[in-house]
Amino acid sequence: MRLRYLLRMKKVLLPIFCAAFAIFARGENIPDRVLPESEYPYWGGYKKTNFEDVKPAEWIAEDSVRDGWDWSLPPRVKPDPNSYVTLYRTGMNGMGKIAKIKPVNFPSIPVVGFWLNWKDIEKTEGVYDFQPLKDMIKAAAEKGYGSVIRIHTAATRFAPEWLFKYNVPVDENPEGKGDRMKPIDPAHPEFHKRYLKLVEAFGKSGIPQMDEVKGMFVGYSSYSNGDEGMGPVPEHENPDGFPHVRERIDAWAEAAKGVERKVFMGGWSDYGISKGFGIRRGFVEMYLYHVPDEKIGQKIDKDGYLYVDEENPVVKSGVRNGEENEEYEEHWASERGRYRFGKSTASFPYRYFSSNLRLLQMRTNDVIWNEFTINPEMFVWVGLELGKTAKTAPDAWCFLRESYLWKSNMQRDGKGAEDPNTGLKNFERWVYQRDSPGYETEPAVKIGHAIKMWMVRDDRRYDYVARTGAKIGFDVDGKFLRGRNRKIAVKISYFDFGKGKFALEYNSGGEVGRRVVECADSGKVRTATFFITADFLKNMKLKHDLEITGIDGYKPTISMLRVVKP
Repeated sequence: MRLRYLLRMKKVLLPIFCAAFAIFARGENIPDRVLPESEYPYWGGYKKTNFEDVKPAEWIAEDSVRDGWDWSLPPRVKPDPNSYVTLYRTGMNGMGKIAKIKPVNFPSIPVVGFWLNWKDIEKTEGVYDFQPLKDMIKAAAEKGYGSVIRIHTAATRFAPEWLFKYNVPVDENPEGKGDRMKPIDPAHPEFHKRYLKLVEAFGKSGIPQMDEVKGMFVGYSSYSNGDEGMGPVPEHENPDGFPHVRERIDAWAEAAKGVERKVFMGGWSDYGISKGFGIRRGFVEMYLYHVPDEKIGQKIDKDGYLYVDEENPVVKSGVRNGEENEEYEEHWASERGRYRFGKSTASFPYRYFSSNLRLLQMRTNDVIWNEFTINPEMFVWVGLELGKTAKTAPDAWCFLRESYLWKSNMQRDGKGAEDPNTGLKNFERWVYQRDSPGYETEPAVKIGHAIKMWMVRDDRRYDYVARTGAKIGFDVDGKFLRGRNRKIAVKISYFDFGKGKFALEYNSGGEVGRRVVECADSGKVRTATFFITADFLKNMKLKHDLEITGIDGYKPTISMLRVVKP
């Protein structure tokens, strides 16, 4: 009897002990850069939505207050014709996957990314087969999708077997860096000569000039899964100084003759930019990176406000300015993904939200996504914003936020206070908020980071996602909106903290117009929408174009203000 009892208990307890041990073991493997779990109550839970189930947020053409963020735009808004959302990726044998792809139900220019290996194109030296790629491009187009081509070359997984008889050097990568790739040296004469022939053959195939083809990626070599960078040295050491780098760029310029703007690079090259190529950064999931970065127009003013140099060549010319916002699968919060973004998916919706706003602040016009979204309405809104300028954008906005970067990342324009506690303030897109006498604000609503991002100070690993004050002033860029009697919708996302009222004030016909919001202390994010007719000129009654003013001593907590052209 006792034996049977012990055997039964063994069956019950053994799985429990095994599970506990597994949890303990996983905990030991969690790297030091992973921070204690925080709370993210304003962005909902982690939930995947397939693209065929995605729809735009409903546009309501009247004053309203709703819970949550509001990502709606008028139905008239269409995507920029030269801006793309890459929704799916496949390789040379991707026809089966394309057959399963469904059309989307939201306005966009969707794209399939074809990630191809050199070995699949040139199985026999000198014999190039691009027909399978052409067939897939046509099949994707029948589903309503454009195509982006990326040919991987400089690693043992990518190169054709016959190449190794030329004794090209291989980095065995014994430490297992990156994706454990074993890179091949692109500078080796035997590799370089045959790489140029491959690019020449690609050009002669006619694929670059196909209307269905929206982009072509050119890179160099990397430990990650792809040809990253543009040369054998980092960007600040001038890869263009190497003759073989310039020859590679010349080959791509010839292959893409007449459609050079389709080409985008995996790293910076002044020589490539001079050819009309664009750039694709790839880690906006770390939404505070490239601060500052003059190459792509990212600057910080003397008071810590992040802003865009609209005269920057990449921003002003409209060349491909790409990003990747794609690391949201569950494994990125597990040992398999080396806990890159924490030990659970709890922070993922907040990171998705922040990264989307940052990529728009960076004036991106091309994005690679996961094959799903975790914020459908925001995803559609981002796609409609991509590539728009101040003159063509349907809306302009300011996200009130603050983060604390290392001093080396806070290199500011002009002479300002060197207070080490100065934060990096706001993500803005043609609506600007600046503190001034009578319009002082404080950062509000602290959100902890899930991991240690390298640019963030050790003692302040969190963001603020709102500002609070008795009066908050906003100015709208004149290139977006100027003149009298402008009909607009103003959407104010605020934290419903405490009981009180605040007002949206604006100039209208020589008077000050006013709309009032009442807060009920629900603790939620809410968005108030007002349709107004306002004047946007200098020397008006109000100091700022739009002002939010607390009533009877109440200080509102404002997160975002959007100005929409109905």
